[in-house]
Amino acid sequence: MHLFETVVVSDEVGWRKPQPLIFETALRRLGVSAGEAVYVGDRADIDVAGAQGVGMDAVWINRDASALPPGIRPPEFEIRDLEELTRIVGT
Repeated sequence: MHLFETVVVSDEVGWRKPQPLIFETALRRLGVSAGEAVYVGDRADIDVAGAQGVGMDAVWINRDASALPPGIRPPEFEIRDLEELTRIVGT
């Protein structure tokens, strides 16, 4: 199964999450809008908040069923492990 068309590494582009520019760089490289993409990450404070900050849906890998940090909007999806991702993005 091929799920990832591009990878953006912060050291290569000079921006770190949750800065919008790293998410916008990924979207530009993929040639899609934020509304057409979903971001998957295990940190609510940087992954979920950063993705939502540019208009992307967020999938939070919450392995330990942790509570959201204060001030973080709930993600559009929450999963316990990556195997659950296929029900969200398809096969």
